[in-house]
Amino acid sequence: MKSILCVLVVCSFLLSPAWAGEDVVHRSQATNLQSNGWHLAQSTEGEFSVLVPWPFWDTTINATTPMYTIISASRHGTTYTAILIPKGTQPGVFETFESDLANPNMEVGQYQGHTTIYGVDSTEEDGFKMKNHTKRIKTESGIYILMVVSLVQNERPPDIEKFFKSLMFPRI
Repeated sequence: MKSILCVLVVCSFLLSPAWAGEDVVHRSQATNLQSNGWHLAQSTEGEFSVLVPWPFWDTTINATTPMYTIISASRHGTTYTAILIPKGTQPGVFETFESDLANPNMEVGQYQGHTTIYGVDSTEEDGFKMKNHTKRIKTESGIYILMVVSLVQNERPPDIEKFFKSLMFPRI
Protein backbone atom coordinates (compact mmCIF):
# COMPACT_ATOMS: atom_id res chain seq x y z
CA MET A 1 0.00 0.00 0.00
CA LYS A 2 2.87 2.37 0.81
CA SER A 3 4.25 2.06 -2.74
CA ILE A 4 0.81 2.84 -4.21
CA LEU A 5 0.53 6.02 -2.18
CA CYS A 6 4.07 7.03 -3.15
CA VAL A 7 3.30 6.64 -6.86
CA LEU A 8 0.10 8.68 -6.50
CA VAL A 9 1.91 11.44 -4.61
CA VAL A 10 4.77 11.50 -7.12
CA CYS A 11 2.36 11.66 -10.06
CA SER A 12 0.36 14.41 -8.40
CA PHE A 13 3.23 16.68 -7.49
CA LEU A 14 5.83 16.09 -10.20
CA LEU A 15 3.48 16.24 -13.15
CA SER A 16 1.25 19.03 -11.94
CA PRO A 17 1.98 22.62 -10.98
CA ALA A 18 -1.33 23.16 -9.14
CA TRP A 19 -4.38 21.37 -7.78
CA ALA A 20 -7.72 21.69 -9.49
CA GLY A 21 -9.81 19.25 -7.47
CA GLU A 22 -10.07 16.02 -5.55
CA ASP A 23 -8.42 12.84 -6.79
CA VAL A 24 -10.85 10.03 -7.51
CA VAL A 25 -10.21 6.37 -6.74
CA HIS A 26 -12.63 4.55 -9.01
CA ARG A 27 -11.55 1.07 -7.88
CA SER A 28 -9.21 -0.18 -5.17
CA GLN A 29 -7.61 -3.65 -5.18
CA ALA A 30 -9.76 -4.49 -8.20
CA THR A 31 -9.43 -7.85 -9.91
CA ASN A 32 -10.19 -8.98 -13.44
CA LEU A 33 -8.20 -12.21 -13.69
CA GLN A 34 -7.57 -13.48 -17.22
CA SER A 35 -6.68 -17.02 -18.31
CA ASN A 36 -2.97 -16.00 -18.52
CA GLY A 37 -2.92 -15.25 -14.76
CA TRP A 38 -2.76 -11.45 -15.17
CA HIS A 39 -5.51 -8.90 -14.51
CA LEU A 40 -7.04 -6.80 -17.28
CA ALA A 41 -7.12 -3.28 -15.82
CA GLN A 42 -9.33 -0.81 -17.67
CA SER A 43 -9.15 2.89 -16.84
CA THR A 44 -12.61 4.22 -15.95
CA GLU A 45 -12.02 7.67 -17.43
CA GLY A 46 -8.77 7.29 -19.41
CA GLU A 47 -10.05 5.03 -22.20
CA PHE A 48 -7.11 2.62 -22.03
CA SER A 49 -6.33 -0.79 -20.58
CA VAL A 50 -3.25 -2.79 -19.59
CA LEU A 51 -2.51 -6.23 -18.19
CA VAL A 52 -1.05 -6.19 -14.65
CA PRO A 53 0.20 -9.06 -12.49
CA TRP A 54 -1.71 -8.16 -9.29
CA PRO A 55 -4.96 -6.47 -8.22
CA PHE A 56 -4.99 -2.79 -9.18
CA TRP A 57 -6.11 0.74 -8.39
CA ASP A 58 -7.91 2.79 -11.05
CA THR A 59 -7.62 6.51 -10.31
CA THR A 60 -8.02 9.97 -11.77
CA ILE A 61 -5.55 12.51 -10.45
CA ASN A 62 -7.24 15.88 -10.69
CA ALA A 63 -4.33 18.24 -10.94
CA THR A 64 -4.50 21.32 -13.15
CA THR A 65 -5.71 18.85 -15.75
CA PRO A 66 -6.68 15.24 -15.06
CA MET A 67 -4.27 12.33 -15.39
CA TYR A 68 -5.59 8.79 -15.52
CA THR A 69 -3.71 6.01 -13.74
CA ILE A 70 -3.73 2.26 -13.22
CA ILE A 71 -1.44 1.02 -10.44
CA SER A 72 -0.72 -2.58 -9.45
CA ALA A 73 1.65 -3.43 -6.59
CA SER A 74 3.13 -6.52 -5.00
CA ARG A 75 3.54 -6.97 -1.28
CA HIS A 76 7.30 -6.62 -1.85
CA GLY A 77 7.06 -3.08 -3.22
CA THR A 78 7.17 -3.63 -6.99
CA THR A 79 4.70 -1.37 -8.82
CA TYR A 80 3.33 -1.45 -12.35
CA THR A 81 1.91 1.96 -13.30
CA ALA A 82 0.17 3.18 -16.46
CA ILE A 83 -0.59 6.90 -16.82
CA LEU A 84 -2.32 8.84 -19.56
CA ILE A 85 -1.47 12.53 -19.74
CA PRO A 86 -3.98 13.96 -22.23
CA LYS A 87 -2.82 16.00 -25.21
CA GLY A 88 -2.83 19.74 -24.62
CA THR A 89 -2.02 19.35 -20.91
CA GLN A 90 1.21 19.26 -18.91
CA PRO A 91 3.44 20.94 -21.56
CA GLY A 92 6.61 20.03 -19.66
CA VAL A 93 5.94 16.31 -20.15
CA PHE A 94 5.51 16.81 -23.89
CA GLU A 95 8.66 18.97 -24.13
CA THR A 96 10.70 16.36 -22.24
CA PHE A 97 9.45 13.65 -24.60
CA GLU A 98 10.64 15.65 -27.61
CA SER A 99 14.07 16.40 -26.09
CA ASP A 100 14.55 12.76 -25.00
CA LEU A 101 14.22 11.63 -28.63
CA ALA A 102 17.82 12.86 -29.12
CA ASN A 103 19.13 11.41 -25.82
CA PRO A 104 21.61 8.59 -26.61
CA ASN A 105 20.75 6.89 -23.29
CA MET A 106 17.13 6.39 -24.38
CA GLU A 107 15.89 3.69 -26.74
CA VAL A 108 13.54 5.11 -29.37
CA GLY A 109 11.07 2.76 -31.03
CA GLN A 110 7.53 2.22 -32.27
CA TYR A 111 4.37 0.78 -30.70
CA GLN A 112 1.24 0.40 -32.81
CA GLY A 113 2.57 3.07 -35.17
CA HIS A 114 3.44 5.56 -32.42
CA THR A 115 6.85 6.82 -31.27
CA THR A 116 8.11 5.36 -27.99
CA ILE A 117 10.99 6.13 -25.66
CA TYR A 118 12.29 3.45 -23.29
CA GLY A 119 14.76 3.89 -20.47
CA VAL A 120 16.00 2.08 -17.37
CA ASP A 121 17.57 3.72 -14.38
CA SER A 122 18.63 2.61 -10.94
CA THR A 123 18.59 4.51 -7.70
CA GLU A 124 19.46 3.80 -4.11
CA GLU A 125 17.62 5.27 -1.17
CA ASP A 126 18.06 4.36 2.49
CA GLY A 127 20.07 1.30 1.46
CA PHE A 128 17.40 0.01 -0.93
CA LYS A 129 18.32 -0.40 -4.58
CA MET A 130 15.48 0.31 -6.98
CA LYS A 131 15.24 -0.23 -10.72
CA ASN A 132 12.81 1.79 -12.86
CA HIS A 133 11.79 0.63 -16.36
CA THR A 134 9.86 3.37 -18.19
CA LYS A 135 8.25 3.37 -21.62
CA ARG A 136 6.56 6.52 -22.92
CA ILE A 137 4.28 6.43 -25.96
CA LYS A 138 3.17 9.58 -27.74
CA THR A 139 -0.23 9.28 -29.47
CA GLU A 140 -2.90 11.61 -30.79
CA SER A 141 -4.64 11.33 -27.39
CA GLY A 142 -1.60 12.23 -25.31
CA ILE A 143 1.39 10.56 -23.74
CA TYR A 144 1.12 7.19 -22.04
CA ILE A 145 3.74 6.48 -19.39
CA LEU A 146 4.25 2.84 -18.42
CA MET A 147 6.54 2.25 -15.42
CA VAL A 148 7.74 -0.78 -13.52
CA VAL A 149 9.60 0.10 -10.32
CA SER A 150 11.09 -2.69 -8.24
CA LEU A 151 13.25 -3.12 -5.19
CA VAL A 152 16.17 -5.07 -6.59
CA GLN A 153 16.70 -7.01 -3.33
CA ASN A 154 13.13 -8.29 -3.04
CA GLU A 155 12.08 -9.73 -6.34
CA ARG A 156 12.46 -9.90 -10.07
CA PRO A 157 9.38 -8.29 -11.57
CA PRO A 158 7.10 -10.50 -13.63
CA ASP A 159 7.25 -10.10 -17.39
CA ILE A 160 7.81 -6.36 -17.93
CA GLU A 161 7.54 -6.73 -21.69
CA LYS A 162 4.09 -8.35 -21.33
CA PHE A 163 2.96 -5.25 -19.44
CA PHE A 164 4.45 -2.85 -22.00
CA LYS A 165 2.93 -4.75 -24.95
CA SER A 166 -0.52 -5.02 -23.35
CA LEU A 167 -1.42 -1.31 -23.56
CA MET A 168 -4.59 -0.78 -25.56
CA PHE A 169 -5.86 2.70 -26.41
CA PRO A 170 -8.44 4.12 -28.79
CA ARG A 171 -7.58 4.57 -32.44
CA ILE A 172 -8.12 8.14 -33.58
